[in-house]
Amino acid sequence: MKTFLLRNPKRILALASLAGVCGLIGTASAQTHLVREYANFQSTDATLLLASVTNPENAIDGNTQTYSTLDLTAEVLGLTHSTQYLGFSTDGTRDNLETISAGKTIYIKFSTSSDLVSALGNIEIGTFTMAPTGFLGAWVTTPTSVYTSTNLVTLLNGSGTNELAIVAPSNCNGVYIKLSAAVSLLSTTDLFHAYVLNSEAGNAGCPTNIDYLSGVEAASGVALANVTSTVADEANAFDNDDNTAATLSTGVNALSEAYLTDILSTPGKAGDSVRVVFNNPSGGVLNLDLLSGFTIQAYNGTTAVGDPVAVNSSLINLALLPGSTTKTIITAPVQGTSAGDFDRIKITYGGIAQTSSLLGNGTLAIYSMGVLVPAPQTNNVAHSTIYTYVGKSVTLTAAQNANNDAILWYDNPNGTGSTVSTTQTGLTAGTHNFYARSSRDGCTEGSANDTITVNVASILHNSLTNAAVGSPYTGKLDITVETDPNLPFTPVYKLSNIVGTLDDGTTINLSGIKSFNNIAMANIPAMYGSGPMSSLNANLFAADPLDGGLQMDEDGNISGTPTQEGTLHITATVTDVANSLDAGPIATDLVIGQALPVTLTNFDVKLDDNKNAVLSWTTESEQGSIRFDILRSNDGSNFATIGSVDAAGVSTHTKNYSFTDQNPGAKSYYKLSIVKADGIETSKTVSIAGGKVAGFSITPNPASNNLTITGISNIKSVSIYDASGRLVQTATNSSISVRNLSAGIYYVTVITTDGNKTNGKFIKK
Repeated sequence: MKTFLLRNPKRILALASLAGVCGLIGTASAQTHLVREYANFQSTDATLLLASVTNPENAIDGNTQTYSTLDLTAEVLGLTHSTQYLGFSTDGTRDNLETISAGKTIYIKFSTSSDLVSALGNIEIGTFTMAPTGFLGAWVTTPTSVYTSTNLVTLLNGSGTNELAIVAPSNCNGVYIKLSAAVSLLSTTDLFHAYVLNSEAGNAGCPTNIDYLSGVEAASGVALANVTSTVADEANAFDNDDNTAATLSTGVNALSEAYLTDILSTPGKAGDSVRVVFNNPSGGVLNLDLLSGFTIQAYNGTTAVGDPVAVNSSLINLALLPGSTTKTIITAPVQGTSAGDFDRIKITYGGIAQTSSLLGNGTLAIYSMGVLVPAPQTNNVAHSTIYTYVGKSVTLTAAQNANNDAILWYDNPNGTGSTVSTTQTGLTAGTHNFYARSSRDGCTEGSANDTITVNVASILHNSLTNAAVGSPYTGKLDITVETDPNLPFTPVYKLSNIVGTLDDGTTINLSGIKSFNNIAMANIPAMYGSGPMSSLNANLFAADPLDGGLQMDEDGNISGTPTQEGTLHITATVTDVANSLDAGPIATDLVIGQALPVTLTNFDVKLDDNKNAVLSWTTESEQGSIRFDILRSNDGSNFATIGSVDAAGVSTHTKNYSFTDQNPGAKSYYKLSIVKADGIETSKTVSIAGGKVAGFSITPNPASNNLTITGISNIKSVSIYDASGRLVQTATNSSISVRNLSAGIYYVTVITTDGNKTNGKFIKK
């Protein structure tokens, strides 16, 4: 038997075994399918000089479109005939012909003309045996007729190329076709090939074109001789070139039909779709109202499978061929009560009184026809649109079609190149499309696509201003969307899992916020069924006090006073709470510099009209200042704190400060203690004389007999005045007898030896 390699069209895989079909993802069980074994032996028998078989080897050459021609050139007494035998041999010779068992089907492809079918008795098709059983071992061929013109008229009902299934009535070696002349009718027929189907292990492959048939048929009541339909350039519909077309024309008699049949290498299944590309010279998607008399029907052999699809069918889907403005793709599923496996698709055009035409004159252009395996389903399992952020992984999910075909993913709509992983990482900002294709028996070429669009957003953030040790700090880490591929909602960003690490490895938990795990990509519409934050815990976004003097809230606000110099490396998780998406981690640095000095440019003290000491000082800049402590001394050596004034903390402008000492001594010394985060600095010392005596008092007050003046040691004179200002008594020491004074209010003036004057008052009982 002659062996044809896979590169030979006649060895292409054919009908898949139903028992071996397996479409489950990840299944690696053994499969079998049916393949064509073509006849590889031929012999002829023709009346000498009156008949012939031209190019007989073409019927076994491995090309489905080449043929031999049986020809009758003359008729003598009805004895003229031309016969060709096609057999199956292990080596291509008659010595090793195989036996085809009774009941096995042999398929034969041949052409018929209207006169050949109409003339009864001039064609015969059947099986034969060939054996060396004749005289002296001569080879004898014994034919068994199965079909003649009588029953072929009913089977074929037209002219063109046909495929006939012959069930072997008994064991045989092959099939034959015999052409004989009627009384006055001479004719020809073309013989393409014969084949049987044998089981073979392995994948069947794609349901693609392996052969085609074409021709014309007569409508009821129309003689085949009057048929005017034609089919031209039918190979163009199967050449994988959408720029070449076959044409079907009804001609003058619209009641005749032209047909074009696509024979598949492996069967399609119920739910698969027929795909046909038409030309529409008017441009745009085809208007089916302009196309009548057009029908698509799937077949398994000669048995119709599923409902016929006419132009008015609601099952038809229309789309422009990508890159074209005039070519329309028609797709329609094979379904209905009789839907099942099918091995061919037949298009018929015509058969009605008035046939519309896209090209005029009842003509239709077909660029391609074939089968589309149903795409996986993404709408019911995952979501046809996914939103995510840069750095996050995405899982592509789809459901198998009704035939449980395996699923493969591609990043291009043509399903070419390598497949891609169902887990996508490293996607850049923007829009990415991924295409799910069904893989039947290892084939994806004939599958439709279902698309998942992944919209990837990206974020950016500002740089933080520098901080300084001991200086109060406020800053904000602003998160904004950099690339927004039409997110469903305006992003709102919150921070969590905030951690700061200094250069020396010290870790500062900037927020103390727990992480959360319920942010998921996928169902944006369903996520918002109960509000955009229905799946999030609001307690996750709460500000906490910070270690190290800083804190950072979920909005990126940073505050506090740093206590350590260095670079604080801040990391956080960003959540787009409006879209319930994890926007990914971010990292930024906060530089904390050393504490900066307080620049004191002026420090002075003056007495006001009430003998109060008014201190004033000025700073030109401050970094890390906390407060100013005011220190006083009566001797210039021993100082004590008498008050404080809060400092600005951080300032680059002139700041003026003041403090009033209501009890200055006769001579008082003052200085400032500048308290900063990193230590204390002391100002110069200033002094003033003539102020109030510190600690001055008159006791007891009210007094009956005697009073004592304390707080002044260097008394020169004491003067006592009544309420009218009249001097009533004087003294030179601190103990004074007032028993002779009348009851009332008296005023006391004490003058010290250094000239300081101190005033007081008392009540005489």
